[in-house]
Amino acid sequence: MIQTPDTAQTPGTAQAPADAKIARKTRKAKAAPPKIVPKPAADRKPRASRAKGFVPELATETNAKSPAGKLGVVAAMLHRPEGATVAQMSEATGWQAHSVRGAIAGSLKKKHGLTIVTEAAEGGRVYRIAGAAA
Repeated sequence: MIQTPDTAQTPGTAQAPADAKIARKTRKAKAAPPKIVPKPAADRKPRASRAKGFVPELATETNAKSPAGKLGVVAAMLHRPEGATVAQMSEATGWQAHSVRGAIAGSLKKKHGLTIVTEAAEGGRVYRIAGAAA
């Protein structure tokens, strides 16, 4: 038989016997582990936050604890009849202006349910809690 570059073997390399090739194929063909299938939604217990008819309780002045610490200082300043500017609140707490505005919007309005009223004044925008004597 004439050897061409395609069929020629280099010295020192041996062809794998046919039985070894079959053994390699059978090792690869092992069954995959079974996939885990989640239970249908009807069979699972509902989460408290996702239960049907769940309505989150809105924070109001009567059921929310009054803020403490620096947030309490901000709330006390807003309860004053004259209200407070962001500069006054940041000086009293040591916070930066964006932190004061974030505390008003996030914690006092959303978490504590307070209604904050703002109005433009000569010294800057004045914030106060609605219902406080003006």
